[in-house]
Amino acid sequence: MADTINVVKEYHDENKLYVGHFIMNQSSKNFGGTVDSKTLKQYRYVILGHGHNYEMSRDNWCQLGSIRYVDFGEDPKIKKVVGVCLDYETDRPKWLWIPINSCYPMVNLILQQNLDLEGSKDTSNSKSSISQAQSASKTRQKQVLSDLLAELDNLPAKTKVRIIFKDYGLWREFLPLSETYKNKFFKFVEKKDFIMSSNLVVAKQENITLKESLLKFLETNKIPEEIKKILLNEL
Repeated sequence: MADTINVVKEYHDENKLYVGHFIMNQSSKNFGGTVDSKTLKQYRYVILGHGHNYEMSRDNWCQLGSIRYVDFGEDPKIKKVVGVCLDYETDRPKWLWIPINSCYPMVNLILQQNLDLEGSKDTSNSKSSISQAQSASKTRQKQVLSDLLAELDNLPAKTKVRIIFKDYGLWREFLPLSETYKNKFFKFVEKKDFIMSSNLVVAKQENITLKESLLKFLETNKIPEEIKKILLNEL
């Protein structure tokens, strides 16, 4: 079968078929695209690589996509496919889009719930109200963490998983369990979004760098040294 397969970076057959490895300007995920679809309008079919998401245009081009999930910027809901064109040189070509069911699935888990006491609308500042707010925050935190662990436990080991933490307290509670899931999954990534979301605002307000803002947060909240190292390495 190897004799019948021709691997190419670029191929064109008169005005019928063009195959290339780049992203169109018109692609929905155009990161550095330099080619306009109008420059290839003479071809009946334009099949492109490079972009990881499968995309079929209304014109003559198709972004075939990768045969596996490469990074977390891809849409995990878009299935991977192989495109096969039969008799493309004739007036009645036939296209087959064959789904790839063997690639490892990819999952993004985004924890958006703000669990910080600072977000409370209670402005009475009494010890009782603060205590109640802290208790409610802790209860909510435990529930969110419990739901997260249940979802992770139900995922198969051959999965690519990314968790986006938007709350420092929740990430800190999860930290002792992190290594367990790193060992379980084929790929496991934690994105600490709370570093950027909270400290960028402070940095702009006080006219300091993001790192200086983060250091101020770490010192103010008396964050342990081992956790400081982890967070500072994210910058």
